[in-house]
Amino acid sequence: MPQTPADHAAWTSVDTADDPAFFIRFLDASRARIVATAASDPGAFFAYLEVHPGQRVLDAACGVGDLTRLLGLLVAPDGEAVGVDFSTTMVAEARRRVEQSDLPVRFEQGDIMALDFPDHSFDRVRAEQVLQHIPHPETALAELTRVTRPGGMVAVMEPDWDTLVIDADNLAMSRAFTVYNSTVVVPNGSIGRRLPAMFRDAGLVDVDCTATVLLPPHSALQEFIESNTHNAVTEGFMVQSEATAWLHDLETRSAGGRFFAAFSYFQVVGRVAATAPS
Repeated sequence: MPQTPADHAAWTSVDTADDPAFFIRFLDASRARIVATAASDPGAFFAYLEVHPGQRVLDAACGVGDLTRLLGLLVAPDGEAVGVDFSTTMVAEARRRVEQSDLPVRFEQGDIMALDFPDHSFDRVRAEQVLQHIPHPETALAELTRVTRPGGMVAVMEPDWDTLVIDADNLAMSRAFTVYNSTVVVPNGSIGRRLPAMFRDAGLVDVDCTATVLLPPHSALQEFIESNTHNAVTEGFMVQSEATAWLHDLETRSAGGRFFAAFSYFQVVGRVAATAPS
C-alpha cells in the first residue's frame, strides 16, 4: 500500500509538492464527468444560482477553472466570472486554458479566508469542496457573504464524509475507514450537515438545501482509499493484515463489477438580505 499524493495534507500544499502537476491530472480525471455534464447545458447546471448576462460571479477555490469558464458563458458579454484559488499552480493552469478564449473570465491567486475584494463586489458567489479542508469554515463563509451584494446569492457544495459507505466482506473495516477519514483526515468531515445552520448564522436568508447521493466507481476512489488506509495503518488506527485484505477485497469487487461506494453531497444556497436587519 504505497502512500499516494492524494491525501489531505498534500492537497493543502499543492505548490510545494514534488509533482504539482499531479493535482491537475487528478482533478481532470476525477471531475471529467461533472464538467461534461455542466458543459452540455451550463444554464441548467447552474440554475440554482440564477446566473444571468451582465452579472459578476465569483468561483472561489476554482481549481483549473473548468466550471468558471462555463459561468463566463452565462454572464457574457457584459458580465464577468472571476476564479480564485489558493494554489498558484492551479491559477496558472486555469489562465492557460482560457488564454485563447474571448470569454469574460479572469483568474487570481487568493485566500478564501481573506478575499481581496471590496464588500458587495459580486452578484453570485460559489465555493465547492473547500470548506471541508480549512480550519475555520465560518470565516470563509463570512468572506463569501461579505463580497456578495445585497440580494445576491451564495452557494456552497460539500460532502458529509460520515455518510461514506463502502460494501465489503469486512464491514467493520469499511466503517473504520469512514470514521478515520471523517474525523482524522478531513478537518471538517461533517461539514455537509452543518452548512444550513452556518448559512443562517451568517445572516443569509431564503436558505435552501439539496442532497445528492453520489456513487463513484472504484477508479475514482482508489487513490483516496489506498492513501488514507496506508496512513491509518501507520498511525495505528488499522491493523496491516486486515487493511491489506480489505483493499484486496475492494479490488476484487471492482474487477468483477461488484464494487459499491456512496456518500451524500449537499448543495446549500442562500441570499444576502436586501437590507440589514434592524
